[in-house]
Amino acid sequence: MSRAASPLLLAVVVVACALLAIAIGAGGANHFIFEQVNGLADRLLPESVLEGATILGDGLCAVMLLAPALRRRPQLLAAGLLAAPVAGLLSQLPKHLIHELRPAAVVDAATLHVHGIRLAGANSFPSGHSITAFTIVAVLVLGSPIVRRRPALGALVILGGLLVAASRIAVGAHWPVDVLAGAVLGSFAGALGVHWARRWRFWNSAVGWYVLAALVAGVALALINVDTGYPAARALQYALAALGLAVVLWSIGRRLTEPRPGGEQPAASRAP
Repeated sequence: MSRAASPLLLAVVVVACALLAIAIGAGGANHFIFEQVNGLADRLLPESVLEGATILGDGLCAVMLLAPALRRRPQLLAAGLLAAPVAGLLSQLPKHLIHELRPAAVVDAATLHVHGIRLAGANSFPSGHSITAFTIVAVLVLGSPIVRRRPALGALVILGGLLVAASRIAVGAHWPVDVLAGAVLGSFAGALGVHWARRWRFWNSAVGWYVLAALVAGVALALINVDTGYPAARALQYALAALGLAVVLWSIGRRLTEPRPGGEQPAASRAP
């Protein structure tokens, strides 16, 4: 199997999402598909699952998903960090230019199923959570050698991103075109982040690594106190924050105690 199988699969999914978004928009099927997905999800899945899936597209939670890479693959965290401004721009600029009404402002309240915070503004396109989710997907698929070498793992990562994106329809926050466009834009941002992390290897220095560790710790602490708007997912929110803090503490401990190149012992292990 080609080592580029996972990136190729991601490219196929991105093109498919773009074409599907165009077809849905041109065919006027946005409302119909939204109502079908939103209603089916409400009937089949508990609120904790729907809200838990959707907070994985929150920016703070996304950092926690990359936190386990701190020890062995800090370039993945660096790629996510470098991609974040691009992802933010691709999320906010269209919202301010297009002014698409959210489903809650359009769909009949009798048929709309909202889970968590009710969003009804004119800032629906594109889905920021979907952009964040696919930024992480692209970072993992394009930047992680393990994911690149294992197409099945790459497919699982992409499927996870699709489920997070679909959850935005399920919780009543976005139209199908919003999340499909978010998948395309997020993949672009993630690809840029991976490219820049390979070019600017600040994460490879001791100072750069500790900056990443401090960033993960700070985000984890912020996540403990932030209100994501999805109370049914609060347990998952706290678990992700605990994961981030645990990774930072363990990684710093290992870094301080592991032997240095050339056999020199780290300062923490030297005799007084």
